[in-house]
Amino acid sequence: GNIYRLGRLEFEIRGSLKSSEKHGVKAGDNIIAVHIPDNGGPFTEKNCKEAYRLAEEFFPKHFPEYSYDYYTCNSWLLDRTLKNFLKPTSNIVWFMDTFEVTESKESFDALTYLFGRGTELKDIDNLTPETSLQKAVVDQLKNGGKLYTSFGLQKK
Repeated sequence: GNIYRLGRLEFEIRGSLKSSEKHGVKAGDNIIAVHIPDNGGPFTEKNCKEAYRLAEEFFPKHFPEYSYDYYTCNSWLLDRTLKNFLKPTSNIVWFMDTFEVTESKESFDALTYLFGRGTELKDIDNLTPETSLQKAVVDQLKNGGKLYTSFGLQKK
């Protein structure tokens, strides 16, 4: 019972997995990790803002002893290379811009989330993109580009 679905997002009470000297965060410090469930409905700025509003009410009410200063997220949705092919007004761009990315590592997580569990780089030639984002990701990888999973912090 440490992950809570509040509107469009999930929020997890846990210690930070990473440190950020710039932000004064050490590994193990209290944070709230943000997760983006697959089946959460429209991923819009409005829905995400509402989820954060709910979190700001929920955690002090139910966990008054748990103090935290940051939300964190470790996701392919924070991959800054996505900005190369997403519109600046995209909800994904809005979401990634709410976090300050402090670390990125090459990853193919986007394939898993866009095409289904078990999808790997070796499958790239057999994929049939159905959305503009899927097509852009496939083209990026076919043209030798890379994708990343990034870790970011957002001040509470």
